[in-house]
Amino acid sequence: MGNTKKRILAAVDGSVHSLEAVKYVGTLLPAEKVEVTLFNVKDKIPELYYDVEVNPEFHPTLGAFKEWALEEEKAVDEFMNKCRESLVENGVPGDAVTIAVRERRQGIARDIAEESRNGYDAVAVGKRGRSPLKDLVLGSIATKLIGKLTHVPLWVVGGRPRAGKVLVGFDGSEGAMAAVDYVGSMLGGSDAEICLVHVGRVLDIYRETYEVIFNSEETQKWLDEAKVQISSAMEKAKARLMDAGIPENRVKAKVITGKSSRAEAIVDEAKENDYGTIVVGRRGISKVEEFLIGRVGNKVIHLSRDAAVWVVG
Repeated sequence: MGNTKKRILAAVDGSVHSLEAVKYVGTLLPAEKVEVTLFNVKDKIPELYYDVEVNPEFHPTLGAFKEWALEEEKAVDEFMNKCRESLVENGVPGDAVTIAVRERRQGIARDIAEESRNGYDAVAVGKRGRSPLKDLVLGSIATKLIGKLTHVPLWVVGGRPRAGKVLVGFDGSEGAMAAVDYVGSMLGGSDAEICLVHVGRVLDIYRETYEVIFNSEETQKWLDEAKVQISSAMEKAKARLMDAGIPENRVKAKVITGKSSRAEAIVDEAKENDYGTIVVGRRGISKVEEFLIGRVGNKVIHLSRDAAVWVVG
């Protein structure tokens, strides 16, 4: 990790999910090498009035708004201090934690995205927000951020993940190598365990329809060549992680075959072996693959429960 501190933007909304995201950040990186900004987008009016405020006949009482604003400000202050305390308890120096509360401007996701351009190494959010109904109807803030944060990795934290074990979805592409380099830059010098996992495509489901193309001899030849290529790429990736300061005995690789769904295979592997962090890249081996990898990332986030999913691009 070198001597440069890693700057993490933790977007919080007062929910237990965002508090768990903060706790995850506090336990993931060496405490002396991290700076955290606790970022909250504050509503000017109660969410209940978003639609009716545009009605010129709607005139809420000034007293009601003042009372709501005071209570909301108090609740936000208490929650932000609680988040700060959780970081300090994990060894993060108090002066390395910044609290930033901003009034809503363009929208919560857009405001987070705007702040994220100020030199952060990652944006961390809870998988769900304070309002499950809002998440269901409008799409969660995390889901919106996946599409907006192409310039900085996004960490979507679900449940209470174990921070020290990391699974990296790996396909040998430049995007996958970039994700490996990012993991090394963030976790080098820590005691993290990292496993590179490649999920091969299953071809059996196509054989009946495309028997001429997928005959057994040609299929086996293709699989043998693919295995050699991915093994070589994995060795290079492992070397990069070790160069970044991760001990050789804490880096391993695994190839999974016979699976029709990459996302399901990755999530199952993480669950079975207690990997609390899953890393997926935005870009794959081609433009088509880039689109598919995006879908894989989304699916991994939705399928995983007690895990943090890093979307790196």
